[in-house]
Amino acid sequence: MFHHDSARTGFSASDAPNTNQTLWRFHTGGPVDSPVVSDGVVYFGSLDDKVYALNAMTGAVIWTYITGANVLSP
Repeated sequence: MFHHDSARTGFSASDAPNTNQTLWRFHTGGPVDSPVVSDGVVYFGSLDDKVYALNAMTGAVIWTYITGANVLSP
């Protein structure tokens, strides 16, 4: 959701990292769109016709789903 909530406050009660070090990287077959993080899982779509679910701490793939078309989010 844009700016965290429907009021677009930009506030999140989530713990922020205390370092600017990159924890992990993940490459897809195309550009990715806006991610969603819930319960330690990062969900996002890609122009490679897939939706991905990754472990937020490690970047490990939990699952992928082939949609048969580009996946875009607003």
